[in-house]
Amino acid sequence: MKKLDWQTDKFITFENLPIPCCSDLYAKRLPSLIRKDRGIKRAVKKCLWPILDRRNLLLCNGFIYRIIGKWIRKYCNSETVFLDIGCGNMKFKKYLPKGCVYNAFDVSLSEYHLSRMQPDCNIAIASAADIPLADNSVDVMVSSEVLEHIRGLDQAVDEIYRIARPSAMFFCSIPNNYCKKYAAKGQHPDHVNKFSFMEFERYMKAHGFKTLQSFMMGYWLPICFLKSSYQLPLTSGNEYYNTNFFYMFEVIK
Repeated sequence: MKKLDWQTDKFITFENLPIPCCSDLYAKRLPSLIRKDRGIKRAVKKCLWPILDRRNLLLCNGFIYRIIGKWIRKYCNSETVFLDIGCGNMKFKKYLPKGCVYNAFDVSLSEYHLSRMQPDCNIAIASAADIPLADNSVDVMVSSEVLEHIRGLDQAVDEIYRIARPSAMFFCSIPNNYCKKYAAKGQHPDHVNKFSFMEFERYMKAHGFKTLQSFMMGYWLPICFLKSSYQLPLTSGNEYYNTNFFYMFEVIK
């Protein structure tokens, strides 16, 4: 089992469990570092989460998880040092083979999802722009629907490159912010980085990442009055009609 050593002496305690925290975020002591899900709220979330998760898997972002998950299953084994960058609800844990540690971090974690952690989870609170890991320490990295949110993207991508071993794999998905969905519903207020399909490939190449595989997918169902976006795992030859971009990169060192 390959458990990463978080390079920090700062911790935030959750139910007597010390969660490593990078120094910069720890100094700010933001209440949102661990989002509260207590009492009735946690009970409701526990009941509704399986239903919402099933809906998401079938009609929302499920195809994104399945595509990245398929790559994880293909390229990871019990000896792989794996890292989920911006782990959210820890959705990729289930795709790892037995014996492979789920190393992951995010700038904010939910009490509910922390309470569901298993012994082979190694979770930290950190930013992709300041990853508390040693150089050349990771074999396979995942970042799904994360990079579009990061201010100072150059620094974050350089950090991902720094912690990657030579020839490490980086599986990534980002939204197509220029697709029909956003033209109809308006831009997502938290998306600060926007790329066309080829722009992102060129951007990553300039930072030392070689594209091994890339494609577009996601047909938006035009139901504008709903907050959630419903999408089908279909591909169009016209970039405008694809909601998401997928990339498999190799780190060149």
